[in-house]
Amino acid sequence: MSELSTLDLSFNRINVIHELPLTLNLKAIYLQNNKISAIDNNAFVSVRKLKYLNLANNNLRELSPLSVPWDTAQMSLRGNPWRCDCHMRWLKLPNKEIDMQAINVSMICVYPSRLRGMDIRQLSAPDLSCPTSYAGPVVAVLLSTFIVLVSLVVAYALYRKRKSMPCRKSMDQSGNYVAVYTHDDIDDTHTKVSIDEVKLVGGKEIYA
Repeated sequence: MSELSTLDLSFNRINVIHELPLTLNLKAIYLQNNKISAIDNNAFVSVRKLKYLNLANNNLRELSPLSVPWDTAQMSLRGNPWRCDCHMRWLKLPNKEIDMQAINVSMICVYPSRLRGMDIRQLSAPDLSCPTSYAGPVVAVLLSTFIVLVSLVVAYALYRKRKSMPCRKSMDQSGNYVAVYTHDDIDDTHTKVSIDEVKLVGGKEIYA
């Protein structure tokens, strides 16, 4: 196994690349035309003599600084649906461990649509941005509007209910007349007052 210099796993159904468990003397790894969508960090850390890595025509959308050995002499990443957004911005930022200027690997953007067909090497850090989410503020506004509408409906319902309740005059312990609203039927022996008259009888309202 230690004498193996070339590993060809192309045209398979590999979905994820995990860290290679052994220290190998591989110089070339062929992983093109699989279904690879993710690569573990440090997956190739044990392959210290790697000179060629082919990851073309897979389902890779983004990579981290530790996903692949960026100092490999030759590497192919073409044919992947690269998402050129904030998750790949690190490619354009200073990195003490990786010489980004020395990387000469073509990565053609598929997402977002405004960058489709462009090589990520032609873009700047501000180009690699993620859309701002407005979901939170929109939900807050809708919720506030709903609460206000419910409050208005409840207030109007209470007003209509009070207006439809019969009112009669009564006397409190101090001898002052007060307006009493009740759901009970009131016989003709009680003096009824209208809503407008409530303001004139002692300034008090009692709901029965």
